[in-house]
Amino acid sequence: MIVYADVLILVNFVVNYFILRLTAKLDKTHYLRYRIILGSFMGGMFSLYIFLPKQHPVLEVIFRIVTASVITLIAFGFKNTRAFLRRVFIMLITTFVYAGIVMGIWLLFRTNKIVINNSVVYFDISAIQLIIVFTITYIVITFAEFIFRRNTVSAASCKLNINIEGRILKLTAIFDTGNSVTDLFTEADTVIVDKTIFENTFNMAVLCSQFSSRYRVIPCSTVAGEKLLEGLRGDSMEIEYNGKKYSFEKPLVLASSQPLKEDFNAILNSDILLKME
Repeated sequence: MIVYADVLILVNFVVNYFILRLTAKLDKTHYLRYRIILGSFMGGMFSLYIFLPKQHPVLEVIFRIVTASVITLIAFGFKNTRAFLRRVFIMLITTFVYAGIVMGIWLLFRTNKIVINNSVVYFDISAIQLIIVFTITYIVITFAEFIFRRNTVSAASCKLNINIEGRILKLTAIFDTGNSVTDLFTEADTVIVDKTIFENTFNMAVLCSQFSSRYRVIPCSTVAGEKLLEGLRGDSMEIEYNGKKYSFEKPLVLASSQPLKEDFNAILNSDILLKME
């Protein structure tokens, strides 16, 4: 079979994209899409290893560890050694499971549509077939994540301290599965604060001039239609939940379009619970 380098890179880019998404989900860690894409591209480039002569199994294992470390570093960055090694381990296990499934299919059906060399997999499929598979897989993962979010603990309350330019907002917040407001450019952790509290702390009339580098406007969909929420990029955020404290850097703090209920004055996306476990 002829192995085409461009198809090889594209196939492994797609495979690595979903492996990294699964790694993030299993590790319950936050990620930026552009970093996942960059990591996937690097994984695609590493797949050119298939063109080298058959290597010793020990060298293949070393190669996998090195590539997994580089891809993980690109995709998730480096926060601390423990978190980095945990993500590398999860990615390796996920990759080995994927390779094992492919190997099993290859041994079972003896298909000539799959080539495996130096632990790198090549699928002899057309670009159209790849796009169809990618689209179906993406839809399945998106639907699964939607169901997962709907089943995440909701309406639990917590204490919240937000620091913006030395001003501390002390709030009572709830985790809400219905809050999916995000900044598409930074994917920062978002919190919606009662508009009265926000306006009493920050004069909306001078936001653009006094806090121009922090000012954000985020679209929000509600049952009443599309709205724009104004807010600021904060310095830090501390959540006190179940007797433990969790710190987050540079949250996006938005003013609610309507006053919130009396028993809470801030709303957090329930996805943030995944980063607190």
